[in-house]
Amino acid sequence: MDARAYINSHAREFIDDLKQWLAIPSVSADPRHRTDVRRSAEWLAGHLSSRGFPVAEVWDTGPDGLPALFAEWPADNPDAPSVLLYGHHDVQPAEPLEEWESPPFEPAERDGRLFARGASDDKGQVLFHSLGIRACLAVSGTKAPPVTIKLIVEGEEESGSPHFADLLRQKRERLACDVIVVSDTGMWAADVPSMCIGMRGLAAAEVTLSGPARDLHSGSFGGGVPNPAHAMASLLAGLHDEAGRVSLPRFYDRVLPLSAEERELFARLPFDEKEWLAEAGQSGAAYGEQGFTTVERIWARPTAEVNGMWGGHTGPGSKTIIPKAAHAKVSFRLVADQDPADVLAAFGEYVRAATPDGLEATVSGQEGVRPSHSPITSPAVRAGRRAMERAFGREVLFTKEGGSGPEADLAEILGAPLVFVGVALDSDQVHAPNERIDLSLLLRGAEVSAYLWEELASVGSDLT
Repeated sequence: MDARAYINSHAREFIDDLKQWLAIPSVSADPRHRTDVRRSAEWLAGHLSSRGFPVAEVWDTGPDGLPALFAEWPADNPDAPSVLLYGHHDVQPAEPLEEWESPPFEPAERDGRLFARGASDDKGQVLFHSLGIRACLAVSGTKAPPVTIKLIVEGEEESGSPHFADLLRQKRERLACDVIVVSDTGMWAADVPSMCIGMRGLAAAEVTLSGPARDLHSGSFGGGVPNPAHAMASLLAGLHDEAGRVSLPRFYDRVLPLSAEERELFARLPFDEKEWLAEAGQSGAAYGEQGFTTVERIWARPTAEVNGMWGGHTGPGSKTIIPKAAHAKVSFRLVADQDPADVLAAFGEYVRAATPDGLEATVSGQEGVRPSHSPITSPAVRAGRRAMERAFGREVLFTKEGGSGPEADLAEILGAPLVFVGVALDSDQVHAPNERIDLSLLLRGAEVSAYLWEELASVGSDLT
């Protein structure tokens, strides 16, 4: 029996298992569901134990944290590579509940898709590996995989992974690996299989410009003292130059440029800009840094965005004042090899330089998320691509994603390269009502997993 036949013959069992897991409302952001997040981790530990994993443990992350799942299945060969699989078992809140066609935690099959919160992000993509590993063993006739497989499935990803980096440091020895496989991403389309090779990072800040101790009469004082709202408008407008480039000092110094091969592969994706603009809230035109395509801008170029601004009178009617203060929130999407702390420091410098005499600037930054990157030339990415091409029977292209997660912490703390293997689609409505996953793609993901372990074993010591 080959891997596909094994997977198809066990598909019903797999789907029923996934439904059990999806019925647990493991919403990490809601304190009312703390016990459900633990139930979710315990369910996965029990499932993996029943499917052959010799080790399956629930790991606590401190009194304020939510539990993660660790599992391990050693290879017979002590010299075989170790592969760590990352995913998460917590899910987003399901509200607004009235917009769901079926209850979010009562999984429902319709038209070849499974509808439930977490079906795509990320329980479905974690669990297909359980089936894929068993298919790999069934085909080889062995009792252990060709590489040592470890899983770390966290319970706080949808809440910003606040305790995850500390957990990685505390458990570094048990999590030691040669490569990290991330299954929390997607593909370009069902008929255009692709691999993610990077995720943008994030830095965010709030800035306040303060002037007089109170709002002033604009007739008595207008034109005579600096206006915080005017200064804020100028400061925000100056974040970009005429070519759409961000004007912060040193902002581009550490940006990893796209290679010619990456640009060529991105260009081969069937991107319809008009359709994309329609999906982007009926946006009227594409915009961004000159010299790059829209796909390159949203995946591989850093940005500065004004998220909100306020100050002075914003209610009905006229109120002729010079406001005492103005405020704004900004965020920066970052690319390899930028660092959020460096960007926030540069933003502070920019604000201080742009603040007129007579006004006081206050900048508060939020802890950022670092970007991640996997070179397409790395042996691990090539192995992952071969596994996907075997499963899909066609060339696999490459994408990047604009979202942010703990992948950079994984790579840095554990000192291993990343490989992204996911089968979700943009149409899965992740984080929205009626989240769903195409069941045929989940089964294809299991087939990718069945091939992945032997492909990584074949690379061996070249992984690092």
